[in-house]
Amino acid sequence: MNDSKKLRLPRSPTAKQARERISEYLDLIEGGRQVEIVSRGKHVATLAPCDQLPEGITPVKRVTSTQIKDGKQKFTSVAIYGSVIVTRDRVPIAVLFPPKSLLNEIGKPTGLPSLFDKLDGVLKGLDKLELIDEARHRRLELRRRLDEAIRERIRLLRSMEAPGVSDFETAWTKLDAVM
Repeated sequence: MNDSKKLRLPRSPTAKQARERISEYLDLIEGGRQVEIVSRGKHVATLAPCDQLPEGITPVKRVTSTQIKDGKQKFTSVAIYGSVIVTRDRVPIAVLFPPKSLLNEIGKPTGLPSLFDKLDGVLKGLDKLELIDEARHRRLELRRRLDEAIRERIRLLRSMEAPGVSDFETAWTKLDAVM
């Protein structure tokens, strides 16, 4: 690749620009340069030579430049899932890692919700569901008891041989007086 083509590449491309021209950016990386990738005006990832991976960060997987170009690996996902090694023709060329502003002191992603935060939210939701489920069971139990009481009253009414009881309401009031 000639130098004039290298100069036309933005130093801080958008995620879309970097994805569409990943091969050209990997050529720059092979020359020892770092590229900061932005999304909506914010630095979301750094593409750098493998030897420039910050201390304490361990890549979690390998991806090919084709996977990046096809959109199967998003630049913004490294802040959530972790750093990756980018390969071309099965040879490691670069590392893709989140900016330092999104990493805590042990090199784990922090700026965006991590999977553990999402899991914690799901577990809290389940706790709420358990409380709701428990209240539902209490309501069902109360309803069952009420139904039993009504059935018992109806059974007693039917078995009652009360002289002068001609309608249901009169029988019900007499039953209330007995109970």
